[in-house]
Amino acid sequence: QKRGKWGYIDRHGKMRADAEYVSTFAFREGLAAVVTAENKIVRAGYIDENGKVRIKPQFDDATNFTEGLAAVLVGKKYGYIDKTGKMVIQPAFSAAAMFHGGRAMFKINGKFGIIGFIDHTGRIVVPAQYQDGTNFCEDVAAVKNRSGNWILIDKNGQKLLDREFPAPTIFSEGLAPVVVEKKVGYMDKTGKMVIKPQFDAGSIFVNGVAPVRIGDKCGYIDKKGNWAIKPEFDWDQHTIDMYTSFYTTFR
Repeated sequence: QKRGKWGYIDRHGKMRADAEYVSTFAFREGLAAVVTAENKIVRAGYIDENGKVRIKPQFDDATNFTEGLAAVLVGKKYGYIDKTGKMVIQPAFSAAAMFHGGRAMFKINGKFGIIGFIDHTGRIVVPAQYQDGTNFCEDVAAVKNRSGNWILIDKNGQKLLDREFPAPTIFSEGLAPVVVEKKVGYMDKTGKMVIKPQFDAGSIFVNGVAPVRIGDKCGYIDKKGNWAIKPEFDWDQHTIDMYTSFYTTFR
């Protein structure tokens, strides 16, 4: 940041994009969303890694590119553009998430509306019918039904397991944390408990290990449930939530 505006440097400190933006985002797939403000008119567009404008600022909001598409806001509705800036999925959604595994979550009927999932063409694969949901991770998403419980669905919207959960669970490296009688264990996609419930909290597996909490201490287990790093560190739920969000959104 220089003089209140943002730009980009490379690892040697050389300016790659001049500090002229009121807001910037991380590069994904060679492009980054940037926000300009001229004559009090705020618009979002995209630049490449050399600072060249590839998609001129013209949107009311813009998100990261994933799988070649990015959600952008036009007026009060989100649609999706490709890397040329062409609107390939017309603005029709109250909210729109990034693509993961060929699916993107969308919301209709306003801030407190219902969610479903589309494919790259904009075809609705999972009709809007759920109160909330997660991105697809390893071809599985958690969605919240009308009773307030969470179920797991596959990429076609079919129920994965014949059970409901009190909170969303996310698969990573073949396993997902799940609460059973107030203890966290890990199950596979068939619902089999691979690591028995024994922890007070737990998050996803990344590179073969997962953070878990015993009492108020954090350690890491391997995929057999053995300690890879003993629980001797402070557990901070906010940090764990960011850790989970980062790896399920950007990995």
